Amino acid sequence: PVWSAKASYSEMTQYDFQKPDIFEGYRTENGFNLNLNPEIWLPCTKLLPPQKSKQIVLGTYLSFNNRYAISIEGFYSKLYHVIDDRRMDIDEIPEIWEELFQSGNGRSFGAELLLEKKLGKLNGWIAYTVSKTERQFGTINSGNYFHI
Repeated sequence: PVWSAKASYSEMTQYDFQKPDIFEGYRTENGFNLNLNPEIWLPCTKLLPPQKSKQIVLGTYLSFNNRYAISIEGFYSKLYHVIDDRRMDIDEIPEIWEELFQSGNGRSFGAELLLEKKLGKLNGWIAYTVSKTERQFGTINSGNYFHI
């Protein structure tokens, strides 16, 4: 068998963000209107800083006679300045567009198992991942992390 260990660390920054809600509701003279929103990307600003993440991955890989392989990896990501729609009262009108959103934090962690058959008449792979992702905003869930 051939064995190897893996480790990686990455930091990423994103300077624009996609409008979180795909539905847009607003009042009109004739009542309330609900539309499906197209993909809208907005720039980061001083009030909505760039989203950032830091991720670490650790894993191991084992190959048997170049026919079979198994890989197990675990990961942890910390997320900063995650953007979400800010919940507002129906009569609230923001002074600037940035007030439509809020910035928070998040985290994600999990593991992946990969089994692979490389040679022979039948070959392929099967993988299973289990993960958990949570977000934290000061105005939601009393400022505690919640699952998404």
